[in-house]
Amino acid sequence: MGGADNLLSNAKKSYDKGEYRWVAEVVSHLVFADPKNQDGRNLLADAYEQLGYAAESGPWRNFYLSGAAELRNGVKVLPSPDTAGPDMVRGMSTDLFFNFLAMKFKGTEADAAAMKYNFNIVLPDVKEKVALIVANGVVTPRIGGSVKNNVTATITINRSDLNKVSLKEASFADLLKSKAIKIVGDQNAFTSFLGKIDSFNFWFNIVEP
Repeated sequence: MGGADNLLSNAKKSYDKGEYRWVAEVVSHLVFADPKNQDGRNLLADAYEQLGYAAESGPWRNFYLSGAAELRNGVKVLPSPDTAGPDMVRGMSTDLFFNFLAMKFKGTEADAAAMKYNFNIVLPDVKEKVALIVANGVVTPRIGGSVKNNVTATITINRSDLNKVSLKEASFADLLKSKAIKIVGDQNAFTSFLGKIDSFNFWFNIVEP
């Protein structure tokens, strides 16, 4: 594109012609290459605003305008809503709980993608069991089932203790120390697996790198 100045000069000409999608396409590359380039951020914000004004869809309008506000003002870290209240966590089915756990697995990291584990989870207080199959960077829960062969470890834990972890009233390390978790097999493998469970940041970038 001939450098940042040339890119911005040409992008401004396209903006004046109403080619807002093209402007957003090319200037976003500049913002990712140089997030501190305020001229680039402002032009990209202008393009997003125009796309937002023209959007027929309310959600798409909001996406564009939120992106424009972020480019001009950054991400504002405000008090976040607490959606994981006690009633919500206790009301989650075992199926939903472990599918959410699987979603938080950082499988794109090289060491996580190389993990190959078979865990059997026993929840005695609710009389349920779950198999967790970890392979190819993905966690596959099998609710009500168990792995018969090549079992890495069998973990026994009350569902009520899992709720405490979700509510941040306890950690897996705390439960291991207090022996609230019983592990038969490779405890280090299970600890390594837990180390790849992500905690999501509520205030994340939408359009910035």
